[in-house]
Amino acid sequence: MRALSLAMILVLSYGSAALAAPPGVLSPCAGCHALNGVKKKVAGPPLAGLYGAKPLKAGIKVARWDDASLNRFLWNPEKVDPTTRMFFKVRDDKRRAEIIIAMKALK
Repeated sequence: MRALSLAMILVLSYGSAALAAPPGVLSPCAGCHALNGVKKKVAGPPLAGLYGAKPLKAGIKVARWDDASLNRFLWNPEKVDPTTRMFFKVRDDKRRAEIIIAMKALK
């Protein structure tokens, strides 16, 4: 819970304009996700347009992908989506905040 609160404070305090994600913050994601919205044969859904959208799969404990839900998912994907194949967990609060900011910018 502490990790969720700290990341949310970072994002809410600084906003996406003041706290810009460093270039390439989503590079590690590109192996499993398309970053440009083009659906291609990869393990995960495209990340462009994901922020603010409803989950594509049923059974995910999220109404819409927002700061709080993405923060929870990146911290522990299996807890939010028990059927996920995503094994990558982002335990660093600052890193999760940067990833979320970068995802907001993807259109």
